[in-house]
Amino acid sequence: MEGRRFFIVDEDQLREKILEMSPELQRDTERMADLIRELVKLEREKSGLDNPRGTLELWLNKEHHTETDPKWVGTGRVAGRHYLVSAWIKNQALKVMLLPRKAK
Repeated sequence: MEGRRFFIVDEDQLREKILEMSPELQRDTERMADLIRELVKLEREKSGLDNPRGTLELWLNKEHHTETDPKWVGTGRVAGRHYLVSAWIKNQALKVMLLPRKAK
């Protein structure tokens, strides 16, 4: 194997060398990275992950028989996520429980 050389190269160094050798590849990589960032941004906006607000809709629970049964039940959406909602009044305070559920 005379005349052959082997080099141990770090992956980052190899990536940099390839990009240096091909400006076209670098431009395409940057375009792809920009496109991926835009897609992630659109998905976050669509799902509401960057908006921590939401609403809950409650109605009196017809199944309320004991203190452990919620006084109100309902559904809601907060920060793009859907929830089943249960609520009680204890010691002049409102206690609300959110249980994650799948979107319709």
